[in-house]
Amino acid sequence: MKTYYLSIWQKAAIVFLSCWMFFSESIVYAQTDLVQILNTTQSDFNKLMDGYYKPVSKAAGTAMNHGWHNVAEPMRVGRFDVRIVTSATFTPEQDQTLDLNALELSNSFLFDPESSITAGLLSSNQGSTVRYFPQGVDTVNGSPALLTLPDGVGFNFAPVPAVQFNLGLLWGTELSIRFAPPLAFDNNQDILDNSEGKTKIGLWGVGLKHDFQQWIPGFNLWPVKFSLAMGFSHANIKSNTALTPTDTTLVLQGVSAKPDYSNFTNQQINFTVDAFHAGLLFSRKFPIITFYGGLWFQTSSTRFEILGNYPITIQDNDPNSLTFGNTVIAEITDPYTVTHSFRQVSFNLGVRLKLGVFSFFVDYATGTQDYHTLSTGIGFGLYEN
Repeated sequence: MKTYYLSIWQKAAIVFLSCWMFFSESIVYAQTDLVQILNTTQSDFNKLMDGYYKPVSKAAGTAMNHGWHNVAEPMRVGRFDVRIVTSATFTPEQDQTLDLNALELSNSFLFDPESSITAGLLSSNQGSTVRYFPQGVDTVNGSPALLTLPDGVGFNFAPVPAVQFNLGLLWGTELSIRFAPPLAFDNNQDILDNSEGKTKIGLWGVGLKHDFQQWIPGFNLWPVKFSLAMGFSHANIKSNTALTPTDTTLVLQGVSAKPDYSNFTNQQINFTVDAFHAGLLFSRKFPIITFYGGLWFQTSSTRFEILGNYPITIQDNDPNSLTFGNTVIAEITDPYTVTHSFRQVSFNLGVRLKLGVFSFFVDYATGTQDYHTLSTGIGFGLYEN
């Protein structure tokens, strides 16, 4: 029996780590195409990146707001449980593609208006090929270059795993603390033992649940239990990049020297999410099974940054420059920062199966903004509910 329980937790840990890999991949997937996209105008680059990462920010923030609760009754004082939870928020169909027409790109971008749909990041779609004029190239007499936009990552959801500790407190209150220990991954998504990984990820959160029925005479005698709950969580993904000039024969703009490649070693992609939820939780308990649900107000804010020094290929059109009229390398610093906020009301229904000190649960939530979430997990602890 002990070996069986150990096997359950080992499999749960494997699922947990796999979800972190999927989550980090969806955030930094398009970094290999950044050099080409950076060669467009700054305005076009901002619009494209905003279109790619807005659905990711919505899905990640929504997933972080789910999977916190699987029963309305708070645990009694001193009772506790530990859970491994994974929530996956699905991107609606309309956000799985990107309409280049809707982005209002400049005339430096050339594409067929009748075929303007390309892959969104959280999708299985293929990126389209367009033509564009690099910075400095005359859009009338110059020659455009080809740009293949990124494919989708291969799935349409953002999975967010966490370990959660729940503890019963005084006055019908329960404290929840969730976290994901900082992990580092290399290029091949192998877990590293130190902080020198290509991609670093981490998460923490805190929540409260309170039994308000106890303060209303007779209300606590109902078979259906109610409580109020809220929680806040924070996640951060950092990925080091190594984008260097694609043409090693080019020189820096304004000088005859080639770029110093050591200037491009500080590149980093940073994705930060803050999520908050509050709502009404209800459940009906039977001997080994509990049905539960809730009505929630959810909000999240995200910040996506591309930091460091990056090389872009441009046509030097400065008549006072030593490299005037030539194709050269220009260096740009911290080329992109954007923040997004997202709000929706969601309703979830789920079921929990309790077998001794173990519990298994799954629920599904629908959202008013069409970002729906599936949550599942396994728990271990000492509790009555």
